Amino acid sequence: MLITIILIAAVALGWPLVLRGNASGRPGPTAGLDRRTKWVERHPGEANTGDIERVLTAQGLCLEDVRKVSDKAFRLGIKPFTMWMFVQTYGARELAVAVAAEVSHDELLEHLAEGSLPNFAELEVFAALNGLRAASHDPTGEARSRRAPLPEMEKPASGPSRTLDDLGLRAVPITGQKDPIADYGIVELLPR
Repeated sequence: MLITIILIAAVALGWPLVLRGNASGRPGPTAGLDRRTKWVERHPGEANTGDIERVLTAQGLCLEDVRKVSDKAFRLGIKPFTMWMFVQTYGARELAVAVAAEVSHDELLEHLAEGSLPNFAELEVFAALNGLRAASHDPTGEARSRRAPLPEMEKPASGPSRTLDDLGLRAVPITGQKDPIADYGIVELLPR
């Protein structure tokens, strides 16, 4: 009988400490968020908008930008799973710039599938025009360093320009067709 009472008292006193999970007996402010983040890392299909907002905030975006990205992603139909995978692959700032520049859900999926990055120099301009403050600066230069190199530009041809005669072609006006566009000076190039 005494052993039963001791066991019941130990369970009654020890149970709250086991549930709370830390030595002070009080749950920390981020205990649930940490568990949620670990859960979503293992099950990315379970990501929701709150998870995306939390990651964007944790990686340095201001609350105003986080709200803009979240609202625009909702209007564009970008799924939280896609955004989660994009953040895990490329980073929070890159996701914010892509969404603010109105990159579609399908385009984000294509970049994830191909392992490629969009042209962030171009997207930063559109994102800044759409009001994203994070697009106006990249203190680490990280986005530019991870971007694929630009292709080499061809030098313009030097020397005299070539004419249709040089190419062995002649221009014949297109007339008498039912297409109204053809009546506006469009020509057909035919061999001489």
